[in-house]
Amino acid sequence: MLARDKVQGDAALKLKQILFNVLGTDESIAIEDDTNLFEIGLVSINVVEVLTQIEEVFHFTIDIEDVSPELFAQFGTLRDFVRRKIK
Repeated sequence: MLARDKVQGDAALKLKQILFNVLGTDESIAIEDDTNLFEIGLVSINVVEVLTQIEEVFHFTIDIEDVSPELFAQFGTLRDFVRRKIK
């Protein structure tokens, strides 16, 4: 595996861990690319915590104009956003 592929894969795993932590659930919930995050328990109050943890874990700042309901509609969308930011 190339170093870049490993970083990208690690980003997905770290992002899933953030979601498990914020939602207060264990890893028994399958989070796939097309998983609707709102359907597995994400609510508006959790979004702020997810954003904060993403900034802390991945060491970048999220601009307010980047935040939209669509960003959280599917795990794959959020994962791709994080991957673009850490390139």
